[in-house]
Amino acid sequence: MTRKLFIIPDMQTEQQRIQVQQALANHTGIQVHALSNGQADISYTNKADVEQALKAAGYPVTTNDTGELLRYRTNINCDGCIARVGPVLDALAGAGNWRVDTGDRNKILYVQAKDLSAAALTEAIISAGFRAEPL
Repeated sequence: MTRKLFIIPDMQTEQQRIQVQQALANHTGIQVHALSNGQADISYTNKADVEQALKAAGYPVTTNDTGELLRYRTNINCDGCIARVGPVLDALAGAGNWRVDTGDRNKILYVQAKDLSAAALTEAIISAGFRAEPL
């Protein structure tokens, strides 16, 4: 399976996240790892199935088609932390190519790497003052 971070700009409310979850749950070969405002972390065997299911549910979607999805256990746990590390991640990975759910007790940082090594990303996160343990 391939794992990607899908950008779904129109998915902003809890009801919309439920609609997206239901649209994807009806397909074999699709696994939803996380849904947050405007983004979905999804593994799939056929990208067209994901796009078709989302389109049928009324949600246009885009992806970063290059690079892999890197995951880190981190201590980014509040909006202040995101404000500190956000510019670093935006500069390295690009705005919209990373996310962390501060409400999740695991504080997993997801970064869709595009022309970016895991070592460079880890170093940048640590330089910004945060823990970055690759998963």
